[in-house]
Amino acid sequence: MGARSYTVNGVLRTRSPARVDTRSYDADLYAALVEAARFALDLPELPMFVTVNLAMTSGLAADVARNADDDTFADLIDDAAALRPVAIAISLVRQLMFMAEKTQRSDLKAKAREHVIQLVRDIDWASRDVWVDNVFHVRKLLDLAASVGSDDEVRDRLAAAITGQPDLLEPILSGVSQVAEQLNPDDWSQSIGIDIHIEDVPAWFPTSIVAAEIRRQYPDLQAADRHSTTRDGDVTRDLAAQVLAIEPQSA
Repeated sequence: MGARSYTVNGVLRTRSPARVDTRSYDADLYAALVEAARFALDLPELPMFVTVNLAMTSGLAADVARNADDDTFADLIDDAAALRPVAIAISLVRQLMFMAEKTQRSDLKAKAREHVIQLVRDIDWASRDVWVDNVFHVRKLLDLAASVGSDDEVRDRLAAAITGQPDLLEPILSGVSQVAEQLNPDDWSQSIGIDIHIEDVPAWFPTSIVAAEIRRQYPDLQAADRHSTTRDGDVTRDLAAQVLAIEPQSA
């Protein structure tokens, strides 16, 4: 609890009205926010977490770094790029890039941009750890990969990954899943849980190849959309059934 309180307090301190554009760089506060990003990594991107999610926390860290001198700012970019899991690195470096642009430091913006591109290109999608450790950020990372390269390139890499390692099916399904808040039907202001589902897949997703692997591993499974899956506690089977339902639409 102590570590979690410390990191969340770091976020709250940064959001204080006392945090203004002219405030000096605070290395301790920046470090607290980097630590908070490790907590934020495990939060899905839902309205209930918008004030403490990874994007917000990274953005606050970049706000703190605003008035660091150029050498320090450059070091922060390099240090951020070395962080893992990779979703933290990319989120923080991108926010530092946006801050460098905002403060008209073109060399630092270019440095951060080069790091982002290299980080995205270096992601090993055949690694189970990449899928598991970055589960709530996989779709965004793959969107970035497609923007750096192309949909076809990403689709080919994912197809090769699951073809070579069929045991990646479960983390791949989790990684491309979507989340939504489940609201109390009697009080829509009250959240009662999180619904994990796959309602659609991006252009870079190798739907037919994943569907073929689903049929191999779950030969008895029938296609079912988000609203008609069994919800029997086996999330992987539910997600797999939803991909089978999507396959004809993506053909």
